[in-house]
Amino acid sequence: MALAAFSMLLGSATVSTAQHRSGEHQSANSLEAALQAAIHDPTAQRAFEAIFLESKVFMRITEESRAALAGAQQPDGRLGAEVPIKLWAVKDADTGTPTVPLFTSAEVLAEIYPDAPFVSVNGRVALSLTSGGLNYRLSDGGRHRVTWTAAEIATLLSRNPKAAP
Repeated sequence: MALAAFSMLLGSATVSTAQHRSGEHQSANSLEAALQAAIHDPTAQRAFEAIFLESKVFMRITEESRAALAGAQQPDGRLGAEVPIKLWAVKDADTGTPTVPLFTSAEVLAEIYPDAPFVSVNGRVALSLTSGGLNYRLSDGGRHRVTWTAAEIATLLSRNPKAAP
């Protein structure tokens, strides 16, 4: 499947550009457990959405973006300034729509894209990174996944406003 890159600016979110070895994923994290529950029980979907928006998710980036991030990263892992990076998107096999794959852990991403660079941000930030028109697909690496269209993302974000600090 052909990959396409989309430019975005990543601000002060915590990022990780370390590579993980495949085969390290051992047990379900809270996001994976919530995803599995929502797939099997529709009444658990709202709880899953809230957990997703605050959980760390992982997205593949280009090698060029890894270099840009490495140069801007502070010792605590945060960025000191906005850094333009390129996110990978795949063409959805059913609709042909560009879809940004999100993963529930670095290990799951590494199982699918071994040695690929990635960033990690919370789900709310991930869904807010592009200007729309893209789908997002969250996968736990197994048979559980959810895909959101641009319209569904807008609804999800409006239904779950960020709490004031």
